[in-house]
Amino acid sequence: MKYKAFFAALLAAVLLISLAACTGTATVEVTPSAQTEAPAAPADPQPAPAAQQPQEPQKDETAWTLDPAGLTDAYIVETIIRLPELALSGEAFTFDYDLPNDTVYAESCASVGLIFFCRRMLEMDGDAQYAEVMERALYNNVIAGMAMDGKSFFYVNPLEVFPEADHKDPHKSHIKTVRQKWFACACCPPNIARLLASLPEYIYQTDETGLTVNLFIGSSAAYRNGTVVQRSGVPNDGKTTFTFHLPEEESFVLRVRKPEWSRNCTITVNGKTVEAPVEKGYFCLNRTFREGDCVCFAMDMPVRRIYANANVRENIGKVAIMRGPMVYCLEEHDNGASLPLLFLPRSAAFKEKAGEGLFENLTLLMADGLRLQPTGSEELYSETPCTQVVPQKLTFIPYFSWANRGENEMLVWVREAPLA
Repeated sequence: MKYKAFFAALLAAVLLISLAACTGTATVEVTPSAQTEAPAAPADPQPAPAAQQPQEPQKDETAWTLDPAGLTDAYIVETIIRLPELALSGEAFTFDYDLPNDTVYAESCASVGLIFFCRRMLEMDGDAQYAEVMERALYNNVIAGMAMDGKSFFYVNPLEVFPEADHKDPHKSHIKTVRQKWFACACCPPNIARLLASLPEYIYQTDETGLTVNLFIGSSAAYRNGTVVQRSGVPNDGKTTFTFHLPEEESFVLRVRKPEWSRNCTITVNGKTVEAPVEKGYFCLNRTFREGDCVCFAMDMPVRRIYANANVRENIGKVAIMRGPMVYCLEEHDNGASLPLLFLPRSAAFKEKAGEGLFENLTLLMADGLRLQPTGSEELYSETPCTQVVPQKLTFIPYFSWANRGENEMLVWVREAPLA
């Protein structure tokens, strides 16, 4: 019980720090780790003997990568464990494109491990695709694993929840409809805690040529003989600035990830628009930086419709909604019961709404949708339609925030009305 109380207190503190950082309202002092090297040592370290020099990670050219063209086993919230029948098969894969939404295992630890993997691949390969996956995993499956008050946790993160089925169907017994205070095997809560507590190590990388920014999170990084301060509106808006405090001029390359969720980006240096080439998914700004220089990246953040490959049978005719790095979902609390009866017309436009109360500092999405309204027939099968189409306003909330208002239905993949 002492350990439980300790971890609960630790996680509550970490959650407050992480949410503040993710919304750009606070900064965290960090020392960036070096690309293809061990974590950065104190300034002007004495060279270690040759035998003690850190070994560079070795990349196996046959190793698994994140090429979208060959990836068939990952969920939209960036986790890769899916098989629920633990007693029969363990936490494992079944066959390509088998991605059920309501029985998915999607362990919180799986996303934490995926982030660990991506960071090591970034150190070896330097390709922004790994930072993209790292960001999606962080803002979706990882922080969904902990309640917004830091006091309860998900071990499993489903993409569709119908509480009655999850309580009564033995095949869904692993699905919890509300976060739990603790677990007999409590690996996920401390894994989330250590990831969020070490978040600065994932924001930045350095090498002899410059500074690389992987994540847009408010922070202050010690770099060379000075400091760079990042202010970011992500995940609510795409404006991010970097202010340099340097005792003397420094020439280096500032590499900032060009996020997949943004279609247009304007870069300014001290208020003047500049162009920056893109290499391996990063904007590369090669210049001499001086005290007080301010580099601003103004990135748009449109609402995007995401469609699964047609081989994913569970998602045929359905669409998922993303804005920035965040996946969105429908919750019964806002949209009423029987969420599978809801449709999102392909032509429907989205309106952004500032969240209030629990959703303060978050952006909600509103759209005009449709509902199949039952006609009242109690027959199990009938030759006449048992539903009629009625309009309904749809409210989408960030996936990570679901189940913070009590037990209710939840749905990520929504039926799309293609001709409406």
